[in-house]
Amino acid sequence: MLNLMKADVYRVFKGKAFWITLLVLLVFLVMNALTGTIGTMGMNNESLSNLMKTEPDLNGSLTQLYQMATADNLFYFFLPIIVAVITTDFVSGTARNVLAQGVSRTKYYLSKLLLVGLLSSTFIIIYETLPFAIATIKFGVGNYFDTFNFWRILLTQIPIYLAVISIGTLIALTF
Repeated sequence: MLNLMKADVYRVFKGKAFWITLLVLLVFLVMNALTGTIGTMGMNNESLSNLMKTEPDLNGSLTQLYQMATADNLFYFFLPIIVAVITTDFVSGTARNVLAQGVSRTKYYLSKLLLVGLLSSTFIIIYETLPFAIATIKFGVGNYFDTFNFWRILLTQIPIYLAVISIGTLIALTF
């Protein structure tokens, strides 16, 4: 299973999809942190709109709170990773060769799932920490960590993301 993951890691890092997705994510996060805007692509969050009206001064912990509340943006960045890891085997026809070599379908599925989970977890950590670091350097830390613990919120969000990634992996491998 580790050999399958090594081959996929080599293929993903050699290709353009991972790097372009990472670059777009970094630009998106830097722009959010420097401008102090809530960059949501989904539905409007009324509590965040009220918080932005009551707290006009931006700081690092408030930016982190904004990022945690608008984390649905990450789903758009997970899609290219799932496609780059999973569908390349089926497009090039190497999935049949791997399975014909004696690798079980379960090991094949788990290797793809673990790799997509690891790559997406790096995106999650970057998404949650980079805007905090940039906004802290520019605006200061702030006092929202008295109420919200960064690590507790991050560790409660990762299982939700991994569940979505698992469903996406299942759909990609099924169809």
